[in-house]
Amino acid sequence: MNRQSNQQSRPVVRLRPGGGGRMSSIYGNFEKPKDVKGALKRLVKYLGSNVYLMLILILVMMISTVINLLGPVIQGRAIDAIDAFEKTKLFRNILLLGIVYGIGIVVSLSSGLISAYLTQKTVRKMRKDLFGKLVHLPIRYFDNHMHGDIMSRMTNDVDTIAQTISQAVASIISGIMTIIGVLAIMLFFSAKLTLISSVSIFLSVFVTVFLSKYIKKYFRRNQQLLGMINAQVEEAVYGHK
Repeated sequence: MNRQSNQQSRPVVRLRPGGGGRMSSIYGNFEKPKDVKGALKRLVKYLGSNVYLMLILILVMMISTVINLLGPVIQGRAIDAIDAFEKTKLFRNILLLGIVYGIGIVVSLSSGLISAYLTQKTVRKMRKDLFGKLVHLPIRYFDNHMHGDIMSRMTNDVDTIAQTISQAVASIISGIMTIIGVLAIMLFFSAKLTLISSVSIFLSVFVTVFLSKYIKKYFRRNQQLLGMINAQVEEAVYGHK
């Protein structure tokens, strides 16, 4: 009876984008981040603590981008050699293409390993700081917040950040370098075709920005439900003890 009365006396906690709360508050409005720029600055600060890994990752991604851009150029030369019936030139380009793609495989594996290591080091420091923060919080905080909500922030939210770092950092670096390299090659071969292709690129960016608004909403909803499930499981297990 005392346990039930204590659970009923807890205040209803509104769900936030990364955590859970009472089932009755799921359909209410959840809080938006109060300081997006501040959160991004803190994330960059965590990444900056591993600046040497970041520099190595950027260097590896530059090599990977150059290799990816060289592949089609060498293929074009090989096709030209076929049209001209130049067997020596054809075999030379095929051999060069094999070497380039072989190096590309090694570089791609290296970038994946470096990105994973960078992610784990960053998340480890983040979890350590988060645990240190929880240890020094007053008891009142734990009385006013669902245990599942806190668990969700320690696990699901941090895992989401880890996935974002692992996928986004390498993708952003590679994407920026690829765009610059492709534009340079396209302008070298044909400025008119580059202008025509740019129209489709701008349309793609517009569609991406438009869809991201809806994707963000459903992503928040997903994190919301994860927090609710953690809260329910924690209370159910706690109630059976």
